[in-house]
Amino acid sequence: FCKEELPFESAAAMRASAKGDAVAEAVARVAQRYFDACEGAPVGPANPAEIERSTSDVPTLLLAAGIDAGCTAEATLEAVKTLRRGQAVVFPNATHGLVRLSACARGIAKAFLDDPAAPVDRGCIATAHARFELTPD
Repeated sequence: FCKEELPFESAAAMRASAKGDAVAEAVARVAQRYFDACEGAPVGPANPAEIERSTSDVPTLLLAAGIDAGCTAEATLEAVKTLRRGQAVVFPNATHGLVRLSACARGIAKAFLDDPAAPVDRGCIATAHARFELTPD
């Protein structure tokens, strides 16, 4: 994390983009602790290849939580563009840990694993994620 992910982030940019959004501001405060901890980790410089866009012909399913500062829905939608057989599913009003916390997300993941070539059915999202969920389905 300290070598391959955090070097491509900015604590200042995270704080700036969070202003006015209580959830994002809370996440930025927690993220600052990662920046502080990584300053003391002698992991060496990041490999620039870690930030290069991935391309693939392998069927890929990307699940994105609408409330996840660590991996935003926007970043997920951008990432799927170079995955020829990729599918991205966004769950609004959900947080990190979708497969663990959402029966809807688990069902979509299972359907994808059963038939990776078929478009996944997103029908459960409208009802299961119409509101913020704090507990598993």
